Amino acid sequence: MAFAQPVYWQIRYLIGGVSKKNYKSSVSELHHLAAATGSRPFLLRALFDETLSQHGGGSGREQLKLQLLQSELKDRECEELGFGTSVVAALEESRRDTGLHEDALNHFCKVGKVSLKGQLALAAATLKSSHETTRREGAKFLKAKLKEYASAGRG
Repeated sequence: MAFAQPVYWQIRYLIGGVSKKNYKSSVSELHHLAAATGSRPFLLRALFDETLSQHGGGSGREQLKLQLLQSELKDRECEELGFGTSVVAALEESRRDTGLHEDALNHFCKVGKVSLKGQLALAAATLKSSHETTRREGAKFLKAKLKEYASAGRG
């Protein structure tokens, strides 16, 4: 894909430049670009890079990026059968070679406002990862989420 890198740059540019004034048009362009080029994984990875690396997140611009991440995750959770797999793949790509740790998964779920159902899907997907750290930490995450599910009276 010769166009992949410019598409990713454009996605990063749109996310990085999001403001209250251009939020709707930027989101619309991001969705159009991702749909037209099949770059939804790029969109998710760029959102992770832009939002999860921010520790304060207090500025208006950072809040808009976070809102965009939460909206994208909610849409994907409702639409995609492979929600967990696609999110874990994008998170691992964002984390490079370190793998995913239980605390990072918990942080992500809290920041992204991922539902318990979505968290269980993520936990199951970590068990299929090719990265040993992700599988090991994912098993701990899954155990904790299953306890949470059972204590919620749904099991």
